[in-house]
Amino acid sequence: FLILLCFAPLFLKAQLWPGNLGRAIVNVDFGAGRGTALASGETFYKFTSRCPNPGEYSIEHFLFGCAGGSWVQMVGDHTGDHDGNYMLVNAAGKPGAVFQRTIDGLCGGTTYQLSAFISTALNALACSGRPELPNLTITIENTSGDVLASTNTGDIPVADGKTFKEYGTYYTMPAVPVPLVIKISSNGTAACGNAFLVDDITLKAAGPAVQVKVNGADNTDVNVCV
Repeated sequence: FLILLCFAPLFLKAQLWPGNLGRAIVNVDFGAGRGTALASGETFYKFTSRCPNPGEYSIEHFLFGCAGGSWVQMVGDHTGDHDGNYMLVNAAGKPGAVFQRTIDGLCGGTTYQLSAFISTALNALACSGRPELPNLTITIENTSGDVLASTNTGDIPVADGKTFKEYGTYYTMPAVPVPLVIKISSNGTAACGNAFLVDDITLKAAGPAVQVKVNGADNTDVNVCV
């Protein structure tokens, strides 16, 4: 069910929406099988295959041994889809937009959540144990570049394997809707490290929490006689 809720006035938040969410209006899962480049203008980084060099990204589903074994094994995407892909970015020394897209046709007065699942690609061996940690900012902007809502991942630590975590923010549209630019940006500038995976970028309508009871109880199982 698509849940729409009107709010006044406008507000900014830097966290995931605490209520319920509708079906994804935008759902970027990077497909399955052999990866292909994003559309022109959707990323600052250059497309490549397999392990990306600094300033490059790839769309993969089965990858390991990158950077001399100092990156984690990256087998499977966030959702576990068969041959499902993720976006792997080597942003070392190259701050810029990891992903961006302009979205039009949204509803006025409706709250929308933008989120993505992000994981480090670095293990403890990366950059001789001193890598720059991935640090990303997720923003909702207008087409003039004004930031309407944002959140920051903070420094994402090294790990032994993929550690996808959802990060997001939300924004309530004015009564007269405007196009929104959804964006994920990398903030790092160091020459080594700053490699990460991104998957399942979604924009969803947000509504209030819904509590469902059966005969006034929270039971998840109900016995009925037919």
